[in-house]
Amino acid sequence: MALQLNDLAWNQWWLDVGTLTSVVGFSADRALLLWGERFWPRYRCDALVYLDVGGRRRLVYQAVRRWERDFAHVRFATEHDLDVVSPGNEDMGP
Repeated sequence: MALQLNDLAWNQWWLDVGTLTSVVGFSADRALLLWGERFWPRYRCDALVYLDVGGRRRLVYQAVRRWERDFAHVRFATEHDLDVVSPGNEDMGP
């Protein structure tokens, strides 16, 4: 997946956490940690990656913080949190 997304060179894309948990059969945090261990070392594009968290915000947040610790090129940015940004004030730029 990482290699294909590298080739596409998308500057924004979305990961559906609910689908990921269904596919791998683990909780959101465990699924994201396992996925990230395999994905982030191979994905080096400068991109904005949205995560559909639903009611799993705390679990997802913990996984993302771990990604930041383990992969220097991964950063979390609250200014792109679509649940926090007020309508009409979105800045969708990277």
